[in-house]
Formats: sequence, C-alpha cells, structure tokens
Amino acid sequence: LIFNSKMSRCIVLVCNKKYLSQFEYTYNLLQTTGKYNDDIVLVVGDDLKDLKYEGVIVKYFKNISFPENVIQQMNDVNTDGRNLTKRFQWHKLHIFQSYFKQWKWVLYIDCGMKIYEDISPFFSLCTNQKIVAHSDAYPTFEWKLKLQFDWDKQLHQTMCNRFNLNCNYFQTGMLLYDTDIIYPNTFHDLYELSCKYPISRTNEQGILCLYFICIKDIWKEMKIKNNDLYFYDCFKRNNDNSYIMTKHHCKANSYF
Repeated sequence: LIFNSKMSRCIVLVCNKKYLSQFEYTYNLLQTTGKYNDDIVLVVGDDLKDLKYEGVIVKYFKNISFPENVIQQMNDVNTDGRNLTKRFQWHKLHIFQSYFKQWKWVLYIDCGMKIYEDISPFFSLCTNQKIVAHSDAYPTFEWKLKLQFDWDKQLHQTMCNRFNLNCNYFQTGMLLYDTDIIYPNTFHDLYELSCKYPISRTNEQGILCLYFICIKDIWKEMKIKNNDLYFYDCFKRNNDNSYIMTKHHCKANSYF
C-alpha cells in the first residue's frame, strides 16, 4: 500500500491516569524500535481530559456510563475480576467514533505493548472494509466466541439462539481497520449492544467480536507471519522466532 498523505494512517492507544506510564512505555518504543513517525492518538477519559502530551494528539471522550441495571448485571459476571477493576476498558469503544474517519487506516494497540521491530509491515495487512485482528484462540482454535460470555446466565442461551457463537473470534489488544467501517451510528450500536448483553467476560472484547463477526461479518484473521518475521501474538511462543510486537514478554495466565 502507498500512503499519499499525512492523514492516511494513525496509531491509537487508550488509557486512563493509572495506565499513563504504560502508554509512555509503548509510545517511546513506537518512535524508536518501531520507527513510526506518523500520527499517534491517545484516547483519554475524564481523569485525563486536560492532558497535553508533546507529539501526541490527545483526544478526550467522556467516560462511558451504563444504566444501573446494566451495571448490576456486569458486576455479577463470572470472570477474572476485570468487570470490576478494569471497567475503563469499555472506553475502547470510542475508537469507533466518527472522529477517526479523518484517517484511512487505524492501528489500535494496547498501552504496554512490547515492540521489537519496525512496525511498518503491519500496514501491509490493511484490507478495505475489514477489521484485521489476531485470533484469540490461536494456535489450537479450541476456544469459541461463546466462551467470551457468562454461560451461567439465562441471557447466554438467548444469545446462542440468535447468533452463531460457536465460531473463531479475535482479541482486542491490536486492531487494524479501514475507517470506512465506521458509520455515524457505530459507537451507539456498540454501546446499545453492551447494554443488551452485559455478560461479556472480557469487557469490551466480547461485544466487539459479537458486533464485527456475528452482526457485520467483517473480521479478517490477521496473518501470523511474513517469511520468518511474526507480526503479533499475545506472547513469544518460541524465543528463536522474531516478532514485531507482543502483548506480554512471556505466557500470561488464562483469562478465566
């Protein structure tokens, strides 16, 4: 792909005050090891609304709030505790606001991401009208989307009756997408879906997968590697392999 203007691409990160140091870590790696010098947008909420950061476009969106009955259901989800301690993860829904249509391609990455190589090969994966992301079930593909939701709840059966949840799905630590997939109602639709099915065990991840896979059918599974260079994985599965980026240095505990 050839990028003809400054506004062709941007990298987006999301953080609150607690994770600002994690943003700084990844931001420095992007500029040095990653050799990236185009636009970087940091999406923040209420606790950083006045933040100024040299070289970064800081974009404030008001904290996402849910109705009390939805909060009660989210609080009761059987998961690892992130439903209570990491609720700011829902702020990631804002990366699908119309604001981002001023760029053609968005590469979203979590704060704290580890970068080992020039990241430019990622943009060779850009695909029109698609969201490109790594399978969360890789490499065995035994996990299915239905596991992203609390199966102890009656609502889970309702979802299974409406959607095919027995399918592969993606992780939301790294997302590459054509902003043509964003419509004026996209953020609102994601928010309403979150309220309708407040039993996601990984906060926004289950909802984003439900929307872009089961409703829109526009997910493209990310290519694993190019020759001997691996694009991205949650962790290095073999230290002899070269990776551009990982979320963790080593294998992390399971979500559940």
